[in-house]
Amino acid sequence: MRAFIPCRALLPALILGAGLMFSPARADDRAPCDNRDTPPDVKIAACSARLSRNEVKGKDLAITLCNRGVGYAAKGDYDNALADYDKSIGVDPTYARAFDSRGNAYYSKRDYDRAIADYGQAIKLDPNSAIPLRNRALAYRVKRDYDRALVDLNEALRLDPKFRDAINDRGLVYEVKNDYDRAIAEFSEVVRLDPKFAPAFFSRGLVYGAKGDVDRMKADYDKAIELNPTQAAYLNGRVYVWLRKNDTDHAMADAEQALRIAPTFGYLYNTRGEVWRAKGDLDRAIADYNEALLRTPNLAVALVNRGAAYRAKGDLSRAIGDLDEAIRRYSSYGTAYAERGLALQAKRRPRSRA
Repeated sequence: MRAFIPCRALLPALILGAGLMFSPARADDRAPCDNRDTPPDVKIAACSARLSRNEVKGKDLAITLCNRGVGYAAKGDYDNALADYDKSIGVDPTYARAFDSRGNAYYSKRDYDRAIADYGQAIKLDPNSAIPLRNRALAYRVKRDYDRALVDLNEALRLDPKFRDAINDRGLVYEVKNDYDRAIAEFSEVVRLDPKFAPAFFSRGLVYGAKGDVDRMKADYDKAIELNPTQAAYLNGRVYVWLRKNDTDHAMADAEQALRIAPTFGYLYNTRGEVWRAKGDLDRAIADYNEALLRTPNLAVALVNRGAAYRAKGDLSRAIGDLDEAIRRYSSYGTAYAERGLALQAKRRPRSRA
């Protein structure tokens, strides 16, 4: 999750003391417009009410526009959010938080280059703030520019050594760079600072799994689920712990619970298919892979797994068809090549006569 900066900055005491008298209605509008915890619709209405009176000027106008943009962004209405951020910047081109907020909107629209440009401007205008540095690092990480992401995270943590989210993000970068020991160290620091931050337990568990330490992997997944039992992704992750321990009953229980929480998420059907395949029920496995692909057509792992299930049933033509398609879509998917090799080998092998 990207960092949120409330757009309300403290106005200089000189301005506040310059005889600006507010009616009760204006005072009522200001608080919900400025408060970061205000529900989006209430925030938008309050900011709009302030703006409609045409009494808000200068920096206060830039802040109010930015706050309304934050409300729109919280509803997923990024076009209206961007319009307000543009207006805020037009009123005050030195307002760093408007650039950072606009960067967040571009990030959410997957326009990462524009997001990076806006975060860069926010950093230039407010070089002592760690938040736009951390946000730009997120955009670099999505673009797989891990070295630049680390540079920004290191600087963010120089400015704010206890910035939990930046420490966690640095762990995620180390993870994708396969620097597992450093990743574990970062996630461990996160849970030391915030023992109730479930994502760090889950991420550390994933790294322990990559290192082959299944018991520590399970312990961290257990803790993540204890802290957030309604997070389907955590339950889904623990399914694979159970499968590595050959405990298909517990694996199925977690897979079923994950699907109760998020029944529209295609990947969860793929996971339950894996459990059915481990139990030897290939028909149910294939049915779940079909459902996964129906809900998420580009889910390559489900194509590969269905191909493997068809191969196990001896339906080699369907197996090769699925694996060919997986390779056509994702030419670097090594498991698909391995499975297709096994299917082609089986197809060439002469059948024994009874």
